[in-house]
Amino acid sequence: MIFSNQGGVRIMLTVTDSNGCTASISKDVTINFIDIKLKASPLSLCKGDSVRLVENPDPKYTYTWSPTTNLILNPPSNPLAFPMQNTTYKVTITDGTCTVERSVDIVIRERVNLRIMGDTATCDGKVTLLASSDSTNVFEWATNGNFNPIIGRSAMLNTTINGTTTFYVRAGGSNQCPTIGTYTVKDNSINLSYSKEQTICSVDTFNLDVRNTDPNDILTISWDGDPIIIGPKNVLNPTIYCSAPGKYRLFLTATNQFGCKLVDTIVITAVTPPNPDFTIEYDCGSLTVKVITAGGRKVIWDFGDGKGRGFDPMMMYTYEKSGNYKITLMVDSICVRSLTKELPVVLINVDLRDRVVSCHGETVELNPGGSADYEYEWSPITGLDNAKVPNPKATVSKTTTYYVLINDPRFPGCTKKDSITVFVPDEIGLVASSDTTLCERTKIVLKANANGTNINYKWCDESGKEIGTGKEISVEPTKSTFYIIKATDEFNCVTEDTIRVNLFELMAEISGPTNICKGAEDMIMVTAAPGTNYTYDWKPKEFINGPSNTNVIKIKPNSNTTFTVDISNGLGCVWTLSHSVIVNDPSLGIFAKADPDLVVPGAKTQLTTVENPNYTYKWSPAEGLSDVNIFNPIAMPTKTTAYTVTVTDQFGCTATASVTVKVISCEESLFVPNAFSPNGDSKNDEFRVRSNFITDIEIVVYNRWGQEMYKAKDAEAGWNGTFNGEKLGPDVFGYCVIYTCPDNTKHTKLGNVSIIK
Repeated sequence: MIFSNQGGVRIMLTVTDSNGCTASISKDVTINFIDIKLKASPLSLCKGDSVRLVENPDPKYTYTWSPTTNLILNPPSNPLAFPMQNTTYKVTITDGTCTVERSVDIVIRERVNLRIMGDTATCDGKVTLLASSDSTNVFEWATNGNFNPIIGRSAMLNTTINGTTTFYVRAGGSNQCPTIGTYTVKDNSINLSYSKEQTICSVDTFNLDVRNTDPNDILTISWDGDPIIIGPKNVLNPTIYCSAPGKYRLFLTATNQFGCKLVDTIVITAVTPPNPDFTIEYDCGSLTVKVITAGGRKVIWDFGDGKGRGFDPMMMYTYEKSGNYKITLMVDSICVRSLTKELPVVLINVDLRDRVVSCHGETVELNPGGSADYEYEWSPITGLDNAKVPNPKATVSKTTTYYVLINDPRFPGCTKKDSITVFVPDEIGLVASSDTTLCERTKIVLKANANGTNINYKWCDESGKEIGTGKEISVEPTKSTFYIIKATDEFNCVTEDTIRVNLFELMAEISGPTNICKGAEDMIMVTAAPGTNYTYDWKPKEFINGPSNTNVIKIKPNSNTTFTVDISNGLGCVWTLSHSVIVNDPSLGIFAKADPDLVVPGAKTQLTTVENPNYTYKWSPAEGLSDVNIFNPIAMPTKTTAYTVTVTDQFGCTATASVTVKVISCEESLFVPNAFSPNGDSKNDEFRVRSNFITDIEIVVYNRWGQEMYKAKDAEAGWNGTFNGEKLGPDVFGYCVIYTCPDNTKHTKLGNVSIIK
């Protein structure tokens, strides 16, 4: 049986004998494939190369290889083969149940043969090599085994080396088994480091700078040429001397232990040595010097104080103090030259201002901080307190220029001259506002003016604090005070003036009632602070009882009135205070009302007066009232009563009003008509019993024979003159009314009623 798929299958065997009898048996079998593939056979391999033999290794199987020669079984599932001759490798693979066999043929190919010839050593770094083979004409050259970069692709290689070098050559095409060979060339070149052209200063002794960069070389040296060599001629660094400027040629021959030789020419240029001369510029009295020398060369300055150095052709340097200093210039241009000069440096430290301003001709100092180490001579002497001191004081009335000669006695012969002008500006001519008086706190404008256009104005309060600038300022004083105006001109000269402001504030207050009852009398008064001396004038006088020129008045207004008083301090200030009084008359809106104003004993009536949350109420008499202190009590009088309410407003003003409630008997309150006309004209169409006070009622109507025509227990119900739905004609009928009064007494009323048409 052949299976094409892996997995479980059931195999059944059926046996039939010659008599046609059959028997069957079945068995479940699991089918597993071992699907391992070796490299495609035959496999071509270059001699010396290796290859893995399995395409799809699986370590879960067991592998048995043969032969094992030149076979590395690590891992067994994919061994590494490196046969040196044609070989067939076989393997048996099993999973413990199934077993398969595989094999691969490996055909070994010989490598390309290679020969390399050429230089084995060089004296100048130039190398020529030749590769050959009887099986290929393809070659690649490199200086490393990675062949990166490739420096040649032909049989012959011409190149240059710097130091001993190993060359690599690869022989063979893409369809051959290539061979890699190496070839080493030794570099015996002489390696010297020097400059072929060198410049020196004439008349200087100089050692040539020639260095051997290969410490393994053993050199023999010889020099030839112009007779400027004054030292040994068999060394690399001979001593030379040029007595005059010009060009000189030296010829060098060097030979090493390998017989390699180097021959070269060195040109020596001798130039005139640099001139270190320099000039010094110096102003007497200063610590600063200026030094100048030619440019285009390296210069180093030393200013002789242990601190100052510089490197520019022109330098400015300032010393810290007076003294005699040596200034040295060193010039380094091919060769070094230097020159030193001595210079006395004297400081006369004077720094006069161009001018000093004398405001209003006041005394000024000419040289504050002048040193007493110097000698001074000032001129002219007019206005000076001393013409021979460092800082004289000058007092002049007009602009004057002073001159001074200054010298340091420690360093004679150095005198410094300077000058200063004492400038006396014109007067400012400040004019300010006059003093003023205020009767209340308010803003006022203060003004100032002065001669000239470049005037700055500054305002200050009495403490000297600045409060503003400009010709005008708005102020609001809180007390009697003064203000200072300062006018400053362009020369910072200041002129001041003072403006006094007297502030008189009313120190009194008015008081009195704000509400008064009509017809009542009260007082208004002014309370003044102690020490004040005021006079008073009150208005309107028609509502004032008594004097109107005192601080207290008696008032009796008949309507709302505003009282005013003029208060004078006798110093020009008059103030007016006012006080308004509202005259209260609650009688204007008072009333009393009863609803209803006709009742029976035991019935209630609603009393009402004006409602105002600011009022209090008092009703009388109190008998039968629900509450005597509200605007709307309930009354239950037993007899006719006149009720009076007294209203008091929030200011204590009172008013009264009265209402009378008439009390009648319950029987008198019952009304029964004696006739009605049920003709449909909406006028007196029903027989209806009326009363505002009864609580229960029963009405029965009979005809003359005693037959009941109508019956009701509702006072609002009425009889329309029908019986059993038929209208009755004109006739006289009897009625019986049974009712209950508010005091729960029952009453009966009998009578007749007529139907008329």
